[in-house]
Amino acid sequence: MSDNALRKLDPVGWLISKIQAFGFEYIFNRYYGLYKGLVVANNDPETRLRCRVMCPAIGHQKDEDVAEDYWALPKMNGFDGEFGLEGMFEPPPIGAGVWVEFEGGDVDFPVYSGGWLRKDYVGIEEFGHEEAKIRGIRTGSGSYLKFNEESDKVSITIAKGDGEGGVSGSLISLMDNGSVLIANDDGAHVNIDKENELIVLMAKDGSNVAVGKDSIIAMTASGAFLNVSGEDIDLTAMGELRLNAGGAIITNSMDVRLGQMATEPAVRGLKLMLNLATHIHPTTTVPGAPTGPSATPPIANYNELSEIVKIG
Repeated sequence: MSDNALRKLDPVGWLISKIQAFGFEYIFNRYYGLYKGLVVANNDPETRLRCRVMCPAIGHQKDEDVAEDYWALPKMNGFDGEFGLEGMFEPPPIGAGVWVEFEGGDVDFPVYSGGWLRKDYVGIEEFGHEEAKIRGIRTGSGSYLKFNEESDKVSITIAKGDGEGGVSGSLISLMDNGSVLIANDDGAHVNIDKENELIVLMAKDGSNVAVGKDSIIAMTASGAFLNVSGEDIDLTAMGELRLNAGGAIITNSMDVRLGQMATEPAVRGLKLMLNLATHIHPTTTVPGAPTGPSATPPIANYNELSEIVKIG
């Protein structure tokens, strides 16, 4: 029996069979539910974040079934404010699965909202957790904002993607222990370590500066070293050490040592020269002859030796 014949002979039975086969939506051409769709285009000429969506529930079987002017509006946490778009927006990429609805059930006015995941979806390790305690936002390039809501591991991480779905290495991490880490793609980083009361700045080549409790340590990749610890300062150069000043270089200390084994007091040059120039002693070669400079330099007096500077 043909479809038309059945419709005339048993209209109620015909209607029930159609509803069972196609649903109420097909019979009344009104779709009030939530339907799966696939994005086939997202280059909205009106830049209103619209997408062309293939929706099998309304008869689409392939991309070509979606009319060129069939654009779905976004259902999002945003609105058209006084100065343009305000809020969150995330236009889906081509091929993404989205949920489709229709204004008033009319298929001529589609709306897309959040996405759905295919069965072959590969999970993202950064967002995995056996108790579903991870929250966040992630882009297709791999960039993400992640919140760990586990009570004893509460943390926030912002990371830049590598463009292929992975992480590049640039990140900002507010860690669960109260520390903060900022890093770039090359490994250079700033670590504000709460547990050790330490701030570390590390360059790509390993040169670093560490500021801690009553201490500052700076070291280059070549080994030059500065250690300020409490009241002491230790400065080490693997090559030459130069001090340049437009004025005087003044050291104000009770003990200056030049050399590791410095024990000998340095001689005050002017006082020594004055002593040598003015020292005389009598000669007895000829009675009544005048005195003259000593042929043998005298032993330096105590006031000609430095009480502070020692050499080795």
